[in-house]
Amino acid sequence: MPAFPPDTLILPSHGLPFVGAGVARRHSCARTTQARLAELVAAADEPQPAAEFVPVLFRRELDLQQRFFAMGEAIAHLNHLWRAGRLARLVAGDGKIRFVRS
Repeated sequence: MPAFPPDTLILPSHGLPFVGAGVARRHSCARTTQARLAELVAAADEPQPAAEFVPVLFRRELDLQQRFFAMGEAIAHLNHLWRAGRLARLVAGDGKIRFVRS
């Protein structure tokens, strides 16, 4: 992980801005990301489109705008898992893409 000056202003996509990107914080974020990826893999027992994985990542009700961004995040995570060999990506004859555990 890259080193950042201790007074770096962090502007997260969730929550309030804060100062400091210490090693402990970065490791905490990395652990959280790995746990969320594992949850997606665990939920992929049957081929499903990306939209079915949104509730795995977001456990609250989302408005239309939030759902739009959540869908993008789900697709990014699923494609990462596919490229890492943890999920298979199936393209049906109708062109619809589904993900399933490898």
